[in-house]
Amino acid sequence: MRNISHEILGACLFDSENIALAIERGVTPAWFPTHGNIYKSLCELQEKQSWDKRNSVNVLDGAGIYQKHTSALDLSAITPEWAFNVEDFASALEVLAGEHARTILNGSISTAQSRLVSGDDPFDVGADLATEAETLDNIGDANRERTTKDIVAESLAIDKKIANGERFGLPFPWYDFQRKTFGLPTKAVVPLMGRDGVSKSRLATSLAHFWVSHNIPILYFAFEDSAERFMSNLAASHGEYDMFHIKRDHVNPDFMPRHEKSLDLVSDMPIFVEDQPCTAEKVFSIIARHKRKYGIEGVVIDGIKDVIFSGGEGTTSQENHRDATINRAAKRSNVSIMTISHINKIEEDQWISRRNITGSDNQNKSARMTLVYQDAGFPSDIRSEYMLDDGDMVLQCQKASYGDKGMVVLRPELEKGRFTEIPQGGIRY
Repeated sequence: MRNISHEILGACLFDSENIALAIERGVTPAWFPTHGNIYKSLCELQEKQSWDKRNSVNVLDGAGIYQKHTSALDLSAITPEWAFNVEDFASALEVLAGEHARTILNGSISTAQSRLVSGDDPFDVGADLATEAETLDNIGDANRERTTKDIVAESLAIDKKIANGERFGLPFPWYDFQRKTFGLPTKAVVPLMGRDGVSKSRLATSLAHFWVSHNIPILYFAFEDSAERFMSNLAASHGEYDMFHIKRDHVNPDFMPRHEKSLDLVSDMPIFVEDQPCTAEKVFSIIARHKRKYGIEGVVIDGIKDVIFSGGEGTTSQENHRDATINRAAKRSNVSIMTISHINKIEEDQWISRRNITGSDNQNKSARMTLVYQDAGFPSDIRSEYMLDDGDMVLQCQKASYGDKGMVVLRPELEKGRFTEIPQGGIRY
C-alpha cells in the first residue's frame, strides 16, 4: 500500500532541492508520523550542504544520516518518478498535507467524543475543536486560492506604487528611461535580446551591479560564463575598471590590489550566483530556495538557450515548456526575471525587431516587457540627435505593459565597466 510520507522522504533523500521545497511549503516533522526525526535531520543538513542524484548517498553517509537513522537507507530506495519534477513534487506535498490534516481531524474528533462521553462542557469541547480548525487552515493556506478581493488588493497596491513613482520591480539606472518604462515588472520574465558578441552580458552585469549596490538581492545564472568570471566582471563594474587589463602582457602593479579590494566589497553585496546549466524545473527550484532564504527580488538568466530541455516532444514544444516553467517561477516567487536571449541571423546593419528572437516566439508574446540591444541600423533621426559614435548602442523597450515603450542611448565604456547615457545633442560634460 502506498505511503505518501515515505515517498516524500525518499524524494528528499534523493535531492536537497526537494527538501527546500518542502520547507517552503511549511512541512514540519509532525507531518511524518513515524519518521519525523529523519525529516528534521534533513532540514538541518540542507542548510549546510546540498545533494542530488549523483552524490546523495555519499553526502548523507558522510553527514551520518544513515548511522543516526537506520531506516533512512531503506527510504532512500523509495524514489518515486515525481521526485524528478518540481511541479509533480509540489503536488505530492499537497497530498501529504491532506493526509496530515485528516490525521489531525480524526484525532480531534475522537478526543472530542471521548470528552463529551466523560461529561466535559460541550462549549469547551467546541472551542478546542475550533482551535484545531485554525491549525487545519494553516496547513492548507499554502495552497489557498486567491479570492477576487485578494487580487483587487494586490492590483491597487501595484497601481499606488506606479502613481506615486515608487519602485515596482527592478529599476533602471537611467532616469528618463525608468520614468517612462517603470523598470522591469515583478512576476514577469523580460527577454533582453541582441546580436552575439555585443556585450549583452556586460550590460546585464552592469544592471545587476546597480541593483545589488542599492541593496536589492539578485540571483544571477551565469550559464554563458563561469561564476568566477562573472564576479570578476561585477567587481570591475563596481571599481570602474577594465578586466581586459589582466589579459595583457604588462599588468599595472596597482591593478591586482585594486581588483582584490573591489572583489572584497562586492562579496558583501546581496548577489548570489549559479553557473551549472540545468533544467527549467531546477531553475524554478533554485529561485524558490533563494527567495525563501535570501529574499531575492530579481533574477538574471544569462543564456536562456543553455537551460536544458526537460519537457515536450519537438523543439518548439520543449522551448514552450521551458518558457512556461520560468514564467511560473517569476509568479510563484514574486520576482522579476531578465533572460539574455539571442536573435535569428539578420543583416549586420539591420535594426532588430522583437520578433527576431531565436527560438519560440512565446518568449516575446508572453512577456510583459521586451528589451532589445540595438548596435546597428540606427534611424537617421537618432543618429543625428544623439551624435552617435562607433560602438554606441540603444537599449530599446519594444513592449511594455505597465509603462510606455521607449529607449535610452548608451555608450559602452568597458574600460570603466559601465554604460553611460548619451543625452540628446551628445555628451555635455
